Order: sequence, then C-alpha cells, then structure tokens
Amino acid sequence: MNESREKNALIRLLSHRILIALHLFTYCAVMGLLILIWAVTGAGFFWPFFAIFGWGFGSGFHTLVYVMYNDKIEYLSKIRHDPAFKVLFIFHAWFYITVNLFLLIINLAVATGTIFFIYPLMYWGIAFGFHALGFFLWDSSLNRELLNLKRKFPDEADKKLKMKATSKISNFWLVIIHISYYIIVNIWLYSYNIISPSDPSEIIEVTLGWGSVLAVHIFSYILYFYIEAIESVMKGLIIHIGFYIVGNGWQLYEYFTNPSKIFWPIFSLILWGILIAYHAYITMYWNSIIDKALNTVKSQYGEDLDKFELRSKARWLVFWMWSFIGHFTMWLAGIILIGIHFFLFGIPVILIIHPAMGWLIGIAVHGSIFYLVLKNVKGFWKSTAIIHLSIYISTGAYLIVLNALYSTFPWSAIALAGWGIALGLHLLFAHLLNN
Repeated sequence: MNESREKNALIRLLSHRILIALHLFTYCAVMGLLILIWAVTGAGFFWPFFAIFGWGFGSGFHTLVYVMYNDKIEYLSKIRHDPAFKVLFIFHAWFYITVNLFLLIINLAVATGTIFFIYPLMYWGIAFGFHALGFFLWDSSLNRELLNLKRKFPDEADKKLKMKATSKISNFWLVIIHISYYIIVNIWLYSYNIISPSDPSEIIEVTLGWGSVLAVHIFSYILYFYIEAIESVMKGLIIHIGFYIVGNGWQLYEYFTNPSKIFWPIFSLILWGILIAYHAYITMYWNSIIDKALNTVKSQYGEDLDKFELRSKARWLVFWMWSFIGHFTMWLAGIILIGIHFFLFGIPVILIIHPAMGWLIGIAVHGSIFYLVLKNVKGFWKSTAIIHLSIYISTGAYLIVLNALYSTFPWSAIALAGWGIALGLHLLFAHLLNN
C-alpha cells in the first residue's frame, strides 16, 4: 500500500520541484500585482486579501505535498508511510487552521457585532479534535489491535491483518465523530427551541431521522468488526439494506405526512432498489465472480503480486465492473421514470434529452474508469487521456443535439474543434511519453 501511494501519479506531479516552483512564483507574482493595483487605485478595503487566502489554501496544500514527499521535513516524511488516516490529518490541520483564521479576520474586519467565526471553529473543531486524538493514539491503538488479530488469526498474512486493524480503527473514530455531532447538534436544537419556542415536531423528526441513520452506522460497525460468523460480502449487503430501509422509510414518511401530486419516493425506491438487487446478486454468486476477476488480474500481473494483493485488485475490479453495470441500469430506469413523469404531467417528452444526455456524461466517465481498471492501464497521461476522451465524446454528442434543437448556426462544431485541439495534444503527450 505504501509503494502504491509513493508511485501515485497525482502525488508525483504535485511533488515535482519544477511544478511547485512555478506554482509559488505565479502565486507570489499575481498576489503582488493585485496588491499593487489595490495601492495604485486608492487603497480602501484590502480586497486582495480574498485572493491571497483563497489561492493560498491550495498553495499551502501543494507545498505540504511537496515537502512531505521530497524528504524536506523528517517528521512529515515519516508520516507519509503511515495509513491514510494519519496522512490526511496533516492536510486536515492545514485547512482547519487557515480557513478558521480567514473567517476570524473577516469577522473582525466586518465588525457587525455578530461573532460568526466561532461556529465553524467549534463545530468543525469537534471532527478535527477527534481526528487529532485518533492521530496521536494511532500507533498504540494499531499495535494493540494487531496483537488481538494475531491471536485470533495466527495464519493470516501480516498485510491482511494490518489492513483489518487500520480499517477498524479508522471506522471507530468515524462512529465517535458521528455520535458526537448527533449529541451536540441535538442539544443545540432543543436549547434554541427553549429560548425561542416553536413547534418542536420538526426538531423531533430531525432527532429521529438522524438517530435512525446513526443507529444503522453503529450497527454496521459492530456487524463488520465484531461478528465473525457472517462473511464480509454478506455483511456489506446487510448494511446496504439497512440504509435502504431507513433512507426510504423516512422519504415515505415525509411523503405521507406532506402528500403531493408526485409520488417522489418512487425514484429512490426503484433506482436505489436496482443497486440493492445487483448487490444481492453479487453476494449470491460472489465466489464465481471473484474467481473470474482473479483470473483476469493474474493474467495482467502474473507472479508479481502475492495472494493478498491479487485478491485486493480482484475486489477492486469487481467493484468497478458491477458499479458500472448498476449505474448504467439505473440510468435506463431513471430515464424511463422521468419519461413517464413528463407524459403524465404534460411536459414535452423531448425535454428528456437533457437529463438523459447529462447523466450519460457521468456514465461515460464511470465506464472509462472501469476500462482503466479492466485493462490495467498505467501512467498518468494515458489514464487521464482516456477519461478526457470519454468526456469529449459524451459531452460532444450532447452539444450536437442541443445545437440541432435550438439553433441553425453550427456553434457546436466550433466548440468541439477548439476542445479537440486540447484533446489531441493530451493524446499526443500520452503517446509520446508512453505514460
């Protein structure tokens, strides 16, 4: 897992010395120009502040990636080899501190008498505080969990045990954060209702609705990490069904308590139900599905990977294949439902072209990613060129249809030609660099 993170194309790109130098030079030059314009035009409110902070968030993130993955700071260099939970904390800390500093300055500058910076500082601070606690307790928690797992599964590979331990600890902190937000937000809601009395029914609905989702979240954590008699693939289906029942149950409640002409829960019931059906099919035939995926992965990697790594990649292939199939089927069902809705309410059916073609762009991107995984396409330029091509074709088709429907002037050809030049360069770089 560490090696794949080290070789990630996006990380390689962001940690490149030339790119960070160009980024920081451009940032400083543009900010200097904005400050000069502000000074020359009569000063007044220091409006370059927004650009300095806005672009600065991204510049700081880029700089963190650079110093972390180029061994500029020993502490950060060590952390980059740790699980994602710890790596993400460094970036979480950067954004939490800088964004809240930005809001504090804005609050003081505006000086309306209202202190608003305290709310994101406090509510975001809950998640950040638990993330920090998990960060500093990570090593001891991981060692303790690994010892327990080795006692239970002495024959399991160390990589698999470490993955289980990492997943359990990360999900534990997510549950704790969720519970904390639920308690604190509900205390705030009921306290505010006491200060400014109103109909408490809406607050009670929020409490019960959010509470049911939280209950499924807690149940999912217990089921997945403490009940060993059920296979992981079956656990996933049970959890999925639990969220389906809770989510659609509350949608039905909302509809029947506030009825309308459109039975809008039908969209979620059917479309989400399709995913449940696919999930159930995968669960029933998991062994044969994973065996086929393993054969595909073995043909790509041969003996380069161990059993655990092969199975992980096979699971990844299964995910993208079946999620794409499910997504495409949802698209077909969704367009049929929208078409029926248009017909029943007298909306011109021709307008269905917009949701159909717009959604199809997402389908194309999803399909291109599945293709990358299926064919084991490697290299930043090759991968992004294939995704770019899928977006160009699907969006281009939509533009041509729009052009045909609403204009006689062939503006779509101009747009596609201009975009085609950029796409051609992208494909050329992918071919020449073989990357």
